[in-house]
Amino acid sequence: MNMPTLVICAAALASTIVQASAQDLRSSRRSISYHTVEIRGLKIFYREAGPADAPTVLLLHGFPSSSRMWEPLLP
Repeated sequence: MNMPTLVICAAALASTIVQASAQDLRSSRRSISYHTVEIRGLKIFYREAGPADAPTVLLLHGFPSSSRMWEPLLP
């Protein structure tokens, strides 16, 4: 492998590692609260995330998936 190719590969790898670390850091800092509400005798679980003054966005998941599937989209 020649030197320019090696440098490009190393830079790409370093960039990927930095991006993954930044994403892990963001996800560990995000504030998510967990709640339940009872509607007609049925307990419904939901999560809240993001600024209270931001517009509300409702993300629904299907059966048998989990609300955790939306975590990459949470602020």
